[in-house]
Amino acid sequence: MSETAATDMFSAVRIVSASLIDGGRTMAIRIKKADTNEALILLSPKDAEDLQMRISEALEDPNPP
Repeated sequence: MSETAATDMFSAVRIVSASLIDGGRTMAIRIKKADTNEALILLSPKDAEDLQMRISEALEDPNPP
């Protein structure tokens, strides 16, 4: 990502769905945003596993140094 690229940031209020699509090659995560719109995040299964691991680690220690 370039230094001038904008980062998409929003508050998610609910996970609408999470499913494998494209013959199992893509994880689709649909999120309800605070402004009532939806966002769709597409990840490879490997990246979805990495995200799951990072979320689990963060929840184990909610008060990092």
